[in-house]
Amino acid sequence: MLYKTNNYILLTVDQSELTESLLSPNVQSLIGRSLLIHCLKEAGVYNEYPVYSYGPFNKPYLSNYPGRYFNISHCVKAVVCTLSLQEIGVDVEVIDADNLELMSEVLNDVEINNVVDSNDPKRTFCQYWTKKESLLKCSGAGISTNLKNVLNQDKYEFHQFSKVGYEICVCVNKLTSESNSY
Repeated sequence: MLYKTNNYILLTVDQSELTESLLSPNVQSLIGRSLLIHCLKEAGVYNEYPVYSYGPFNKPYLSNYPGRYFNISHCVKAVVCTLSLQEIGVDVEVIDADNLELMSEVLNDVEINNVVDSNDPKRTFCQYWTKKESLLKCSGAGISTNLKNVLNQDKYEFHQFSKVGYEICVCVNKLTSESNSY
């Protein structure tokens, strides 16, 4: 799937496009890097293979594409990559009942009530989880941040994509999203 907005490009490869042999994390990482090249080409800026460098909290950036930000995520059902002119984060997660065991560790009381009261608690929990992880990846803070209250920030906007069996969330800094566009 290709999804392009004024602020970012999102490319995904899902399970229907992957064979069993392509589901290992190492292969998914390679697919993510390939998706990044496709995003750079889609943006019309690709001229050489990306050179990866790492900033605080080991957040990767492209040293040979200054001013271009990317993020990659994968799970057993999909691989996703985003490219933007601003800091960006993306997360993809499988909707799984086992994840509900983490609820009290990562959600605040209001979020827990929303999950419990929803028509699809597993999906609702997954939406919160992908939102939180995409924000942490966008900000570069990593999982060291308190997950229960991480969404209490007004400077980010989220774009959720619900797919069969998994959720995707893209997080962008809304203070810079209007000034940077493709």
